[in-house]
Amino acid sequence: SDWYRQDEGTFVTDASINALSGVSQVIVQADDTTTNERVILRNNGTTAALATLVVDGGVVQGGISSAGASYLINTFKKAALAYKVNDVVAAFSGAIVGTDTTATMATPTQLVLGNGVGSGYLNGHIASVSYYQKRLSNTELVALSAQ
Repeated sequence: SDWYRQDEGTFVTDASINALSGVSQVIVQADDTTTNERVILRNNGTTAALATLVVDGGVVQGGISSAGASYLINTFKKAALAYKVNDVVAAFSGAIVGTDTTATMATPTQLVLGNGVGSGYLNGHIASVSYYQKRLSNTELVALSAQ
């Protein structure tokens, strides 16, 4: 579709979780209805840590997980995932929490909120999801993910 750009982009979310579920809880996912092509922003479901993935051809390309960037139960937190070839960055609560400089890009065909192929439902709330058709700068990611 004209609004989604597969070669680069940025998702910014403001979400909370009600409880840990033991499986990853997706906030936003762009996929091709399979686990082979995905861009995901989620919590890991076990420790509530922010976890992001770019999966291309079934291979994780932009996997970022940060124990220092954890959702608190029933507390809204802002997170951002920016991606383009060899340039994937995650931000959480106003700080860059991880980068991946060796990533190819997924080719998703749909956008899903609160769930995703190969992951669990979000046991929580989404206050907002923003999408930008470019990989925003790290300075913008920090500002947009600040509480």
